[in-house]
Amino acid sequence: MTLDSVSEAIEEAIFRQEKILNALANVNSSNLDDKGNKEATTSASTATNNNDYNNARIDSVIRRHEEVSAILLKLLDLRNKSNELKTIRKLHPSKPTKEQTKELENALEKLGFRSLLIDQQYLSRRERQKEFGRPAGFEGLVFSSPAGVPILVGREQSHGYDGSRVLLRTSLRKGTKGSKVCRQMAADLAAYYSGHRRDQDGEGVRVMYTDSRHVAKRGSKAGQLRHHKTLGRMVGHPGQVKHLANEKEQ
Repeated sequence: MTLDSVSEAIEEAIFRQEKILNALANVNSSNLDDKGNKEATTSASTATNNNDYNNARIDSVIRRHEEVSAILLKLLDLRNKSNELKTIRKLHPSKPTKEQTKELENALEKLGFRSLLIDQQYLSRRERQKEFGRPAGFEGLVFSSPAGVPILVGREQSHGYDGSRVLLRTSLRKGTKGSKVCRQMAADLAAYYSGHRRDQDGEGVRVMYTDSRHVAKRGSKAGQLRHHKTLGRMVGHPGQVKHLANEKEQ
């Protein structure tokens, strides 16, 4: 594996351990609250049993917290070593780091994170989260126009064909609302992701466009364009964005 791939696996392992620690902290706090409440309301005959049970739960959470904390410390050490190797690679490109990278890989595997080295699907999720203009929870594709405007590609919209809803987020880039170049790229993407993309007859695909205010927000038609609110139609050319789409889908 490459140094970058191993580094990403280390970061994912750290992220997951930190989430576990946060969850354990919440559980422990809840257990302590429950213990205090029960001690104040339980009769003398059952207080001892309840206290023993609660103490066992708390001890179990504490032990797990200590185990995860120990693993996290080792992971942080691996992160430091990974960063050192990246620095060496940057300052001395010709100096080999393959052996040290393999050592990091083996150390991560010994800590129980072999699966992160084999299946790195989490990388695509993390990359999506970093994309400029991607709304929370949006699972579609995000492109960037020549002016840097995010273009979101969803489903259903190219006029007369099964296609894709496309949103040009000009509100995120000042001075781009009337950009014909940005609008054309959005139309090209709508055409590419329509059922008509393979009809390369040179005429292109008709695409309707409107302001986002005229798109249905609720019900079964949510996301659909209201035809009587259409601002206009233009022609999208699938071939113009084919290479961009292929790169996104890889």
